[in-house]
Amino acid sequence: MRRRAFHLAAMQTGPFPQPALWSQEVLISVLTGQPDPRLRFRHADAHTVVFVHQGEGEVATDFGLLEFGAGQFLFLPRGATYALRSRGPVVMLFYEFPKRVMRPYHYWIRNYPYPDAALVPPEPVEVEDEPSDRGDYPVYVKRLVGPWTVLRYPFSPFDAVAWEGNLYPFRLALKDIRTLSSPDFHLDPPTYTVFVTEDEGASMQAFLPRWVHSLPYPHQNDVDEVLFNHSGYHARPEVKDGYATLHPAGTFHGPDVRVSQQQVQSPPPEGKEMPWREETGIMIESRSPFLVLPAAESVEVSGYDESWFRQYQAVASS
Repeated sequence: MRRRAFHLAAMQTGPFPQPALWSQEVLISVLTGQPDPRLRFRHADAHTVVFVHQGEGEVATDFGLLEFGAGQFLFLPRGATYALRSRGPVVMLFYEFPKRVMRPYHYWIRNYPYPDAALVPPEPVEVEDEPSDRGDYPVYVKRLVGPWTVLRYPFSPFDAVAWEGNLYPFRLALKDIRTLSSPDFHLDPPTYTVFVTEDEGASMQAFLPRWVHSLPYPHQNDVDEVLFNHSGYHARPEVKDGYATLHPAGTFHGPDVRVSQQQVQSPPPEGKEMPWREETGIMIESRSPFLVLPAAESVEVSGYDESWFRQYQAVASS
């Protein structure tokens, strides 16, 4: 058991999302490069939340079309069929939850952390869909266990006229999420929750730009957490945009000693000098431990677990 870091944006995944980290609560996969618009996917057992780190385009679904861009979530409910059509290379993280995904319910503030209008549903418009070389429309169906199943349709599964219901795909932009901040003390991650499973076995947080921030003290988790750094992360110099860190339950971690000393010794930043005004991170907390899969091990940052000890040594000898 150790603290680990991975350059997820550097993974070479091919046309299918590549599994990187797994727990009983959530599977995290990564997709990089140019998606194949003729690949149609459906998850039969899990709800999927996609975070777009880089790229833009549209996702075709059997509910209609949804535009997407960097810094946005896409929610794809269990059983929904979809295909990604990007206008260039993408880096996307797929979070697959076997249990029902819900809006956080421990807030009593209306329209927090986002208003209902921020959840943009697909538009049931005519979707152009290209058949395979065989003339059919294959859909790759995924289960929690076992291989992919290919279902071949003689017609496009996106040929929808209208839909009705309260479980549907939607888009949520980070800019539409309201975040809390405090000048006096560090707010715990649950404060920033945007999605949670029905049994609270997993929750997803969005750390967004803010004008006031208090660095956390060294602390120990009672859950496993995976933090993906989308932009502007400054707490640890070795961890940059497109990197993710894994901090298991029972291990201590906290801000970089160099960053803490710099904050203490420097006057309070103002305006554009504030380092948190562009910082964005997406974190997932899991009550069951994460297993690191081979694809993530191939992009692991060596020496991350020992970096705290090396920094304390450097400070003590200076």
